[in-house]
Amino acid sequence: TPDELSAVPANRIAYAQLCDASGSTPQLDDLPREARGDRLALGHGVIPLADYLNVIPDGTQLVIETPVALEMHLPIRQRLQLTADASSTFFRENGYA
Repeated sequence: TPDELSAVPANRIAYAQLCDASGSTPQLDDLPREARGDRLALGHGVIPLADYLNVIPDGTQLVIETPVALEMHLPIRQRLQLTADASSTFFRENGYA
């Protein structure tokens, strides 16, 4: 939770890896599939990303991870553009841009 994250000492947070996800929790056997393709673009799922960003230390490096299964058939440039557009919208709507 954001409260738990805010209790972590700042010097213990090297970076933050961001992704969004649906509201369903995968079974243990489904975790590899979920990790490889069932993530969502920032702001397209239920993870309270803005709440997490509000408590991580300023200057923390952000890594965006969005292997979206429905986009895997698209060319890499198009997938990159979709991720960039969704991320820009998310950060702008949450007052980070």
